[in-house]
Amino acid sequence: MARTSLILHLQLVLFVCSMIVDAEAAAVSYGLKDDYYHNTCPSVESVVSRVVRENVSDPSSPFNLRFAAGLLRLAFHDCFVEMSVSKRGCDASLLLNGPGTGKTAPVSEFVTGFEILDYAKEELEKTCPGVVSCADILQHATRDSVVAVRSSPSSFS
Repeated sequence: MARTSLILHLQLVLFVCSMIVDAEAAAVSYGLKDDYYHNTCPSVESVVSRVVRENVSDPSSPFNLRFAAGLLRLAFHDCFVEMSVSKRGCDASLLLNGPGTGKTAPVSEFVTGFEILDYAKEELEKTCPGVVSCADILQHATRDSVVAVRSSPSSFS
């Protein structure tokens, strides 16, 4: 039963990812660029990818699917669930520390992935201080985690 539930969740993850790919095509009209950090922080992709692989694609970790699902959930709620009139789009407001923030809300107790994002930000600050936004780290990490889970043979065993 748990295996069936896991497969259904994975199918949902893949479906949402296909929607994200469709959204990438729309990004062109908004002036978004794949290589935005090419000059200011060229290592952003490799740093985030390494951090994600260390936490998500480790077959010995029972949490690899949970982390990937948690990151996808964070990205969804950050970008598609409008919490207030002033909130528009992906702003990483869920990642803010402190009382009364999304990160400290009671429901966040059940969300995984914050640790991965914090570690990725910490690593990026060593090479590119103050350059890469948390919203971009969230999107890169979410993409990389879904790819890592999809590529991992342990995901289906």
